[in-house]
Amino acid sequence: MGLFRHAMVQLGNGLAMIGGFGNDKSHSKIHLLSCMNRNCSISTLSQELSVPRYWFLAIPIPDTIAGCISGGKKFKKGA
Repeated sequence: MGLFRHAMVQLGNGLAMIGGFGNDKSHSKIHLLSCMNRNCSISTLSQELSVPRYWFLAIPIPDTIAGCISGGKKFKKGA
């Protein structure tokens, strides 16, 4: 599948390719490009954008700030 006008950000040791345009439609999928010892693979993550989009800006936010993945800061409601 050809994909263009997507956003890319570092995710762990790979690159996340987010959204984009291909096959005459915008996409909500998130693909992960990872390479080890010059062997590269692309996989599709289970998470998706809530709205398909292309030509947008993606900025990675560290887990310690976002608090939405294990290991992030925990916030209590009303505290």
